[in-house]
Amino acid sequence: MSLHASVELRQVLAEAEDIATQVSQRLTTAHLLLGLFTLENRAKILLNEKGIDEDTLLEYVHTTSNESPDAVKSVKRKAAEIASGAGAPAVDCLHLLVAICGLRHSVAFQLLEKSGLSVAQFRNMALSYVTSGYPRRLTVKKRSSKSRGRQKVEVNLSSPPARSRSVSSAPAVERGPVDEDGRPEIGFAQRPMDEPAGIENEEQDDGP
Repeated sequence: MSLHASVELRQVLAEAEDIATQVSQRLTTAHLLLGLFTLENRAKILLNEKGIDEDTLLEYVHTTSNESPDAVKSVKRKAAEIASGAGAPAVDCLHLLVAICGLRHSVAFQLLEKSGLSVAQFRNMALSYVTSGYPRRLTVKKRSSKSRGRQKVEVNLSSPPARSRSVSSAPAVERGPVDEDGRPEIGFAQRPMDEPAGIENEEQDDGP
């Protein structure tokens, strides 16, 4: 059995794909990390508590080295393993962040480290929440269907970033390749956006 991605994580992954598309780049863990700031989630709350936001990361994005082409797939697989090990009903944004913090050679890990974060210590703290329960401050309020517009973080990874950024509401975007059933291929089992996350009874195909 394979776990579904939560509604929030599916939105984050779609936004990460869109950020990469905007600058005509291959999807990397840096795009996944930036995608976490496009909507409220536990990973974003924890990073904000450490003084890290998308502007902080964009200051250092041009100082990082390349990562393996398999880095994104590795992070998604590890996030699913973390969620499964914790008995979670779905893979969420915090599982993704914990997985990113465990991949030392990823661009996202480098960005967090350059931002002044003690990544190993932060990962241990986040993992303790995943396995032992979330504190009240990490409670994310559920949004009604009428308020599900996603914030768009407009970035330019092709040239040194300015301090200011433009954030605006935007409709759902094209999400890249789809499988034979017409569903977006973003690394986890999928459910329609308006259905709750659950457990998929078919084996996940990680691809070649």
